Amino acid sequence: MFGITKSRKLSPFALIGNWQWEQVFDQTVHHMLWGMIVLAPLFWGGRGEIARLVYAILSAALVTIWLVRQWLSGRSEWNWSPVFWLPLLAVAWMVLQLIPMPSAVIEWFAPRTTELLPLWQDQAWLEQYGLTGWSTLSLDPVSGQVSMAMMLSCSLTMVVVFSRMRNETFANQIVLWIAQSGTFMAVFGLLQHLTAGGLFFWVYKYPFRVSDDYVCGSFINHNHFASFLVMSAGAIVYQLMMAVPASMKSLPVHGRHQSFTFDKATLTVVGWAASLAVTVLALIMSASRGAMLAAVAATLVLLAVYLKKRLIGVVPLVTTIIVAAVVVIGMSLQVDERFTDRLGDLTSGSIDAVDHDGARRAIWNANLQAISHGWLVGAGAGSHAMVYPAYLDRTHTKVFTHAENGYLQVATELGLPGIALLIAMGVTTVRWAIAAWKNCTTREQSALLGAVLAGIAASAVHSLTDFVWYIPATFTLLILLMAVLRYLAKGQDDHRKADTSTSRPSPDLALVAMCSIIVMGVILIRPALASSAMGAYLAASEADSWRQPLTLRDAAETGDLGKLEADESILVRKIEALRKVVSLDPSDSGAHMRLSRAYLQWFDLRAPVRENRMSLGHIQLAVADGGFTSPEQIESWLERAIGPDVAFLEAAEKHALRSLQLCPLQEMSYVCLASVAFLHDRPVEPLLAQADKLAPQDGNLLFEIGKRHMAVNNLEQAIEYWVRSCEHPGQHRFMVVASMAGNIPVNHYLTTFAPDWQTLRLVWKRYRDTADPESLAELLEYAEQRADEYDPASANVQEPYIWIWLAAMYKDVGNESHQIACLERAMDLNPTLVPVRKSYAVALLEAGKFNECESHFRWCLARDSTDRSLRQYLHKATSGKRRQEVVPSTATRVRSNRYQ
Repeated sequence: MFGITKSRKLSPFALIGNWQWEQVFDQTVHHMLWGMIVLAPLFWGGRGEIARLVYAILSAALVTIWLVRQWLSGRSEWNWSPVFWLPLLAVAWMVLQLIPMPSAVIEWFAPRTTELLPLWQDQAWLEQYGLTGWSTLSLDPVSGQVSMAMMLSCSLTMVVVFSRMRNETFANQIVLWIAQSGTFMAVFGLLQHLTAGGLFFWVYKYPFRVSDDYVCGSFINHNHFASFLVMSAGAIVYQLMMAVPASMKSLPVHGRHQSFTFDKATLTVVGWAASLAVTVLALIMSASRGAMLAAVAATLVLLAVYLKKRLIGVVPLVTTIIVAAVVVIGMSLQVDERFTDRLGDLTSGSIDAVDHDGARRAIWNANLQAISHGWLVGAGAGSHAMVYPAYLDRTHTKVFTHAENGYLQVATELGLPGIALLIAMGVTTVRWAIAAWKNCTTREQSALLGAVLAGIAASAVHSLTDFVWYIPATFTLLILLMAVLRYLAKGQDDHRKADTSTSRPSPDLALVAMCSIIVMGVILIRPALASSAMGAYLAASEADSWRQPLTLRDAAETGDLGKLEADESILVRKIEALRKVVSLDPSDSGAHMRLSRAYLQWFDLRAPVRENRMSLGHIQLAVADGGFTSPEQIESWLERAIGPDVAFLEAAEKHALRSLQLCPLQEMSYVCLASVAFLHDRPVEPLLAQADKLAPQDGNLLFEIGKRHMAVNNLEQAIEYWVRSCEHPGQHRFMVVASMAGNIPVNHYLTTFAPDWQTLRLVWKRYRDTADPESLAELLEYAEQRADEYDPASANVQEPYIWIWLAAMYKDVGNESHQIACLERAMDLNPTLVPVRKSYAVALLEAGKFNECESHFRWCLARDSTDRSLRQYLHKATSGKRRQEVVPSTATRVRSNRYQ
């Protein structure tokens, strides 16, 4: 369709006879770009299924209107540039990762697949479940498709912006929009943080997220919000520089007094100065340490350009820095201690202070291990969340959807080709920066160059500690800044030549663009339709997350495993939501896995209403010990034992299998299959070993594997996995306590599971009323040893509380001297903690030391006057003291031998 005319005189615009149509299409393209820069970030910064679809729709509409405008005008705005090879090759490599290949090719280019999926090399197992060997380079093809669709979206935006970037007016317009977007996001973020009460947009409760913790704007993560602000701050500075009146630009340092009038120009200066101040305040209140490092890098780049290009003098620069420092310090003093504490960690110079729990270092190390095992072809675009657990050296409660480092994630997912493309992009950027440095001779061009390089530097530095390249909002800003840098590098003469081109629009470009739009729609629409249902599931999960810790502790204290059952109403909500998700988006492997687990939970929850009341574990054990000789016999017995409820087990099997067909790295799906393997008389050991291979440091998974071994009477393997589970912190330890503590001798439990203070109090409660005195003495000796060895850095509990808990154990056995000695140890560690002082005073009161405890109760009341129990204790102390004065007590102060 693009070959109709050869000149503009024969264009459809000329035939229509209305030149305004071309202007309308130009303005529409500009409005689309403005919407992508300013409005699109309001959709969670581009994270989430609907947000991704919004960016894809905008890029599709942008390129479509741009192509139609060219067809109507008969003049092409697009010229091929070598830089377009980068997105083209990136998309091509992502496609290649998704194409099915022979097993020999997979083994040759991706030996890591064989290493991670040994079960998939077993033909007998594959035939049992109707599967074939894994045939793609990508280990998570569905996520790879989504990544490819977003790369297509960014590529289309890149083509339009790079092609239209032909004059300084358009470059200035783009930078102005970036400045407006940064200002708007900063103001929005601050207002939402201060007034929304934790809600997003004042009305929406985002699952597991709040807006009043740190300033985050419309972004799910405060770090990405801060990165967006830092990347736009250079554009704001540029607007401020250009808004300063010409007379002020040339004013000498010791010049004559200049009078000011509040005209439009002055108001513009004040407005952009206020915009910069608000952006800095929002950045500080985001408490993003990575963004602060990026801000430092951007500031250094900006100042280097401005100084070298002589846009500012040394004296004004020093004055500006001093004023800015005073302003920043002043704003910092007015914000919450949480912000200043996090920023203080950054200036401490200690990596342990910045990375408190070592989470980032752990995920970086896991990615380095993943790269070393699959450096040639990578694990597949978008596969990070599924791959990293196999290489993590210890469990973490946080799920790392990304690598917290853009460079490492590219290498992990795309392998050597991705690394090559990343290097090529870096080299290209440096070449453009050098060429732009030479070409920028005017003050306006130099100021623009400084703003652009500052934003690019901020993105490059922040990507060292976060995944800002994987956020559409921040990546779009990077594309725009790169387009401006390319314009400055090519020089105006080259752009004038391109602008006078009379070449016809390319039909090949139109064909590629339309195919890309179709591919994006096919891939992104289904997840977007299912996002509402997934949101309902996450909301139910959040409600369950508040209940679960209490039920776990209750089960651990009592040993009643029935307390671990899911809440029926919440579980029903989960199942209904997940059913809707998989019906709208059948390719969601995670939803299939969760639905499989939910069906198994629902089966156990229905046990009380079944005639025989057998749980899943009981049924597994009955089948294992039942002496059945064929699957038919098992099926017949199940029909009699559980009746129609066998459908829940079959549904769990179906969805677990579907999950593995979509992504073989769903380790929990293997556990679900093992849970129902008895339906067809299949072994569970290979399934559980495969799950262990994929996440060997996941404490919760290890507990579930041990639980399945226990269900088939593999006691030794169950204990082995539960011991490994207890080596990692987490709530799964409570389940080990509920299952084992109180059921085996004390010395056996201590030597086998080596409990620490996360579970020791629960272990004590399980044995306190049933164990003999010798066993309790052994447990107390062990607890005291763990208290002496306690490292506060390894947990979130201050050491004095450990000694309070130990004192409570001694109180349970009536050992008053050791109880007081433990509380004295707590007092030695930190006497300023009210709970410590109160516990010590209560122990003295119960020991009849009224004179000593009175002062401690008064001290506590002075710091917590709302505690009514303190007043009651103080009354008892003063009454007892008066009685002792009348009848002097012969009691002497009791101390433990350790303190004599």
